[in-house]
Amino acid sequence: MRRRRSRPVAGLSLALAVLTTACGPHRGVEFGLRERPVNVIFGEQQKKAGTPPSDLRAEPITGFPGLVEPPAAQLVVTVPPDKTEPPVEFTAPTAPVCPDTSPLDVPVEPTTTRVAGPPIATFYFFRRDGSVTQGGKPAQHVRDTVGRSVVNPASVTGLDGTTSFSYDVIEAAGDTTTTTSYRVDNDGAQPGLKIVKVVTKRPTGSLEFAPETPVVVMTLPAFAENEAQRSAGADVVHGHGRTMVLTHQTKDRVRVPACGHNVDAWEVALDGSISSPDNEQNVTFKATLWVATQFGALIVGDVLSMDGTEQGLPISVSTKTLINSVPKAAR
Repeated sequence: MRRRRSRPVAGLSLALAVLTTACGPHRGVEFGLRERPVNVIFGEQQKKAGTPPSDLRAEPITGFPGLVEPPAAQLVVTVPPDKTEPPVEFTAPTAPVCPDTSPLDVPVEPTTTRVAGPPIATFYFFRRDGSVTQGGKPAQHVRDTVGRSVVNPASVTGLDGTTSFSYDVIEAAGDTTTTTSYRVDNDGAQPGLKIVKVVTKRPTGSLEFAPETPVVVMTLPAFAENEAQRSAGADVVHGHGRTMVLTHQTKDRVRVPACGHNVDAWEVALDGSISSPDNEQNVTFKATLWVATQFGALIVGDVLSMDGTEQGLPISVSTKTLINSVPKAAR
């Protein structure tokens, strides 16, 4: 019998963000000089004016040159064998310092019951703390800062006059990139914040989870619910029959500490499971989401607890993730 090659597992977007970023320490990149022949270009050369350095901000890059033009004159210096240079070590930039937040700090923007528009396309830092246990190995402590980019914000108005919003959140960690697509319906048969698709890409391949029916994770208009609501979605095309079933209940408004300032958000409790017929993933989870409806229904923090098996091996996740800054106002 031909053995089936294991593939990356996609599931609840929060779980993916944790599992795919549980990486070991990175080593610095070393640079050195190597002997090369001299290549000197003589004659009058016309040098183009330099480009001023760009302003370094945590903003999405809207464009990048396809060609990099070399300078008009090139001079390659050969280092004699008896004069070796020590390697230059490169250290990755550290995350910005996160000051404490006073519980008395009043959020600038209060939450809303409806979502006025999609979130702004930009980049945010999130701080995360917790532990991940995989394959029966000792628990790995996770305490780091991850980046999430909000891209492709859009709005669509239906024939009945109702408006829906959509946006994607991209999280890159190590050699893995996870893109989660969300949709926001203020009205309709099943209004709410929904997971439409999750795509995970690794060097070994990619896997897409796109349920036929989007999975609702929060009811809209937002209000404190007395009872939990059920939602489910299955992907028989990309996800090998993987099914996500959960209950969601909006609890109350809370203040989420965002490195010096509080963000007003709705607290949503999730309780569910992810299963597949081939037993590639069978887990149960409990999660708390903090959703800022005034910022386009952006998830500004979460707590996740998950246990079960993936590819026949045990897995356990327990993490807390919080945004490092107040989001930008929705469009």
